[in-house]
Amino acid sequence: MNYKYFGNSLDLFKYDLLTELVSKDGRGLFYVPMVTTPEHRVDDPKYHTYELGEENILLKEFLSEIHQNDKTIEISAIHQYFENINLPYKTYKPYGYLYFDDEVRETYLSGALRKYSSKDENQLLFFDPDVGLDLGISRRTRSFRQRYLMINELRPFHSNLKDGDFIGCFQHLGNTLYKPEDRVTDLKKEFGDWVLMVGYTRIQGGLFFIFKTESDYHRIRKRIEEYLDRYKYLKHSNRIILI
Repeated sequence: MNYKYFGNSLDLFKYDLLTELVSKDGRGLFYVPMVTTPEHRVDDPKYHTYELGEENILLKEFLSEIHQNDKTIEISAIHQYFENINLPYKTYKPYGYLYFDDEVRETYLSGALRKYSSKDENQLLFFDPDVGLDLGISRRTRSFRQRYLMINELRPFHSNLKDGDFIGCFQHLGNTLYKPEDRVTDLKKEFGDWVLMVGYTRIQGGLFFIFKTESDYHRIRKRIEEYLDRYKYLKHSNRIILI
């Protein structure tokens, strides 16, 4: 993720759903930010579309205030929101690395794996790259590798996933040639059947989740269905996806 976009409508959806899944399921959040070198803000109308997640007034006001601020606000500011709602969380803070880039990714992510392995079970292990997971099909990774989590980097976390834990990752849905359904199919080939994706194509934002067991998959899917059901009133609710 990048300061350029921090606080936008994608963040409202992302952090609100994380809040829902952690608080309603009685688990902790292990958050792995992948903050890249700050870029100048670009005003894009879709980033002001605060719809999915809008019922979380505290979060909506917190993020919109950040997004309207021209100053560089560190993404660690989200910890304030987590603490205000007493959300149990741990975040990965790699010593000596201010930003995530291609040169440090191996050390950065191996450190995250070690820290995750030392923690208790019953956690949502969430990765937050700029764009999402690269499955080896995106040409953009040649020039913008720092914006992606690579498939080979996710495998060790999946292999070491503890009982009761599951993996989540932010995923931008801007590639119109790669449909969400096809992405889920490819993820299942890699990680097994217990994969789902939720998103809102109006803002091109989504999250995917990978589970260790069928029971965890069905339980969390039901939580997400209940969450999305609250937003059936949105004018563009037909653009909400759950696969």
